[in-house]
Amino acid sequence: MMATERYDIVIFGASGFTGQFVVEEVARVAPTERLTWAVSGRSMEKIQKVLSKASKRTGNDLESTPIIIADTSSDESLLQMAKQAKLVLNCVGPYRFYGEQVVRACVEGGAHHLDISGEPAYIEKMQLKYNGEAEKSGVFVISACGFDSIPAESGILHAKQKFQGEINTVESYLELHAGPHGMAVNNGTLESAIYGFLNEGELKSIRKSLFPEPLPPPKYKIAKRGMLFKNEVNKKWTAPFLGSDKSVVYRSQRYNFSQRKEKAIQYQPYVCYDSILTVFGLLWFGLLFGIMTKFSFTRKLLLRYSSFFTAGLFKPEGPSLKQIETCSFSMTFVSKGWKSLPEGEPQSPPDTVKITKVTGPEVGYVTTPICMVQAAVVVLKEKEKLPGNAMPRGARIQPLPWPEVLFYRTVHISAVVYITWLVYSASREYDGALNIYAFERGWWWIGADKDVSNYEWHYFYKWFWVILPFYVGHFALSKIIEWNFVWMRRWVDLAYSGGVLLYLMGWQTILLFLGHCLAMYIVSFTRSFFICWIASLCLLMTLNIEFTYSLMQDWCCKDQDGKFYLLVYTLALTHLRYSSFCLEKCLPEVKGQSPSRKDNDKIKSDNTGPQQKDPHHEEEPLGTQVCGEGFVDLLFYVFYLPLFFTGPLLTFNFFRKQMNSPSSPGSKKTRPLLIGVARVLFWGMANEFLLHFLYFNAIQQNGALMQRLDLWTLAGVGYWSGQFFMNKYTVLYGVPASLARLENLDPPQGPRCVAYIYTYSEMWKYFDRGMYSFIKRYIFFPLGGSQGGVLRQTAASVACFTFVYLWHGSEYYVFLWTLFNFVGVVLERIAAVILDVPVVYNTERRYLSKEWIRRLHGFLAVPLFLMSAITAFCFFGGSSVGFIFYSRYISSGNFQALGTVYAILYCCVQSSMEIKDNLYTSEKTKVS
Repeated sequence: MMATERYDIVIFGASGFTGQFVVEEVARVAPTERLTWAVSGRSMEKIQKVLSKASKRTGNDLESTPIIIADTSSDESLLQMAKQAKLVLNCVGPYRFYGEQVVRACVEGGAHHLDISGEPAYIEKMQLKYNGEAEKSGVFVISACGFDSIPAESGILHAKQKFQGEINTVESYLELHAGPHGMAVNNGTLESAIYGFLNEGELKSIRKSLFPEPLPPPKYKIAKRGMLFKNEVNKKWTAPFLGSDKSVVYRSQRYNFSQRKEKAIQYQPYVCYDSILTVFGLLWFGLLFGIMTKFSFTRKLLLRYSSFFTAGLFKPEGPSLKQIETCSFSMTFVSKGWKSLPEGEPQSPPDTVKITKVTGPEVGYVTTPICMVQAAVVVLKEKEKLPGNAMPRGARIQPLPWPEVLFYRTVHISAVVYITWLVYSASREYDGALNIYAFERGWWWIGADKDVSNYEWHYFYKWFWVILPFYVGHFALSKIIEWNFVWMRRWVDLAYSGGVLLYLMGWQTILLFLGHCLAMYIVSFTRSFFICWIASLCLLMTLNIEFTYSLMQDWCCKDQDGKFYLLVYTLALTHLRYSSFCLEKCLPEVKGQSPSRKDNDKIKSDNTGPQQKDPHHEEEPLGTQVCGEGFVDLLFYVFYLPLFFTGPLLTFNFFRKQMNSPSSPGSKKTRPLLIGVARVLFWGMANEFLLHFLYFNAIQQNGALMQRLDLWTLAGVGYWSGQFFMNKYTVLYGVPASLARLENLDPPQGPRCVAYIYTYSEMWKYFDRGMYSFIKRYIFFPLGGSQGGVLRQTAASVACFTFVYLWHGSEYYVFLWTLFNFVGVVLERIAAVILDVPVVYNTERRYLSKEWIRRLHGFLAVPLFLMSAITAFCFFGGSSVGFIFYSRYISSGNFQALGTVYAILYCCVQSSMEIKDNLYTSEKTKVS
């Protein structure tokens, strides 16, 4: 899958009898809930017929709905489907035979799984086998999301809300109302019932493993009724209901008892019949059913001639539309309990009875799709309110006792304050030993010199003041164009940006950039992803080969080091942009998803895979088409002034989509934009202020001094190097990104604070998000990524880090940094796989509490955290700085110092977990 976003919903089994009604329900709900969706099955032709039929019934044009081909006989196709979905609605039954494959694919692929199974053995088997893995993957696996058993569950919940006391027992009485055309059920339900009855004994062994300890016996048990009786609610003949409601409700009550410490409600469902003749007819069918399910031949006979044996109740073709439209149901709940909440075990029988009712349309093909789709909406939109741990991996953590958390935070903050003081003291003490050229006169009101040895920050801090008037001009011009001449934006913007760059950088530099763009644009006509990458790498190597590097310097800006630095910096960013533009044109050749019907017509016959539609393409209508795929569009994208000099990188697929989208009202964006601008200005001033007092950049350049510093001060130099690096890119990315947002673009967010990033994978994902998006979209996914098995995933990761190494400059310190980052990411992945192994996972939870599991994982995270810090210092200050940290902390043999570092880093990891979790919770609260 090559899209950067998943579909909200994928309906698997869309061409099945129930699946077609689920498709219609999703088509009705998706526009109002702003959900993106696709359909999936094994037959393109059948799915297209379903979409055509659903288009007529709903009045929506569904002809272009994306289609994903997947089959339960192919685990790989199921996994690929799951990786394209946030949530899979599984409509393929019987689930006993076809359900587990889909559950396994969803758990592995990171998609929530909802089905409408009424098969208790399957439901509880999936819980037994996959609950742990689903929890680790951060997904929900939810069964019984149809008439089995949402009306029963919601009815009991409604009864609890209305009872105003404590419920002891609930009895439900189901009435199925046939319309003038009668009622019927599809054979799929009959087949599930046959094999459920045949394997009834299996449920007992599964339940014994799943629930080894029974619920405590209630003092006042639910009344025992006969197999047939006349109830007191509606005076109808009544028998126990043999569906899955009782089993599903039992599981929920166990959860309420064990997790919420609530009293478990006893529940018994019944079904009502209008006459004694109906009862006797069903008893006769039950006897016949019990006999015929025992033998293979008679089972086949029963399924093949179901209409004959069941007097028309079950049919291979299912009910008619008239039957579906005229049937309905009602379910009456009789709740018994105590009016006031008793303290401890009640000493008297229940004294209160409350009757509530749930009604709805036809159960199998109207109520079931409604329940299933609404359950999906809740999981997607309100999952924070759901029980369990179905959060993105690492998003939520097990809370620890507040004194322990306070201790970790105290150690973390105290360590930072202490090492900061030491760096300040060292800056004052060794001021005379530092390079005199690393300083310039600081702000007059501070009265101290300023450390300017970090060339990148020093250069661009001054450069932003040079280009600020041109930024203001660009903004004013863009607003004039937006209000009056949107169709001219590309040309006017390109002319303005080109003129500014020509003035600031010279015609030789602009001609060099144009040559790169033209070369890649010509190569893109091959429509070959491989050839475009070869050309891109060849152009990139011109920045790494001494001959071409010197040639560019001599021709463009000889004897102007500052100007050449700007050229190299911007050319590297330009390389990413023109590569993104041209590779985007070749992406259909490497996609592996089956297209929608309209997309199919756009795919050339020589493509190796079909084109995938952007899942968010239809969320809102497009505005005037500002950006296309021509050479002028390439230049418009590459030379877009706000993001040209320092980024952040916005890949072309997002740039084009955002440019072509209608402008959103400015009032909605003013407050967050002002907050963003204020944040950027704050960090810019904070960096400048910091450099008057903490000379960590200059200290790093003095190797002899670094060797003499005590370990605490050395740690402070490393800490502030990392913090400064983060602050620097917060500003370098934040200033142009704020301007781009004023012009209705949405570039990637700036880096996350390094204070609470302690894993390699998060550092790569959240520091330079534009670069992460680029390598994921154009390298990792095309080479197989997480879909291609261990070898292809490893090869894809190697390719990603190789590109990062070449792009940053093929220096030795960059090589060390990328190598250890690759090793760190691989080790983290191996550790995650080991912790996901059922034996390890179950052993942890058997012998350790969740709190101790968190402590153990934090302890195990420290070595990689330490390695990531040392490799980062190598990147900040060069290989010599990295070796100093390694030799002083690791290879010196000072185990006391190493133990102290380990203990402090452990506290920092735990504190970082808390910070990250609090931020995650606050973000989700704002969204909800």
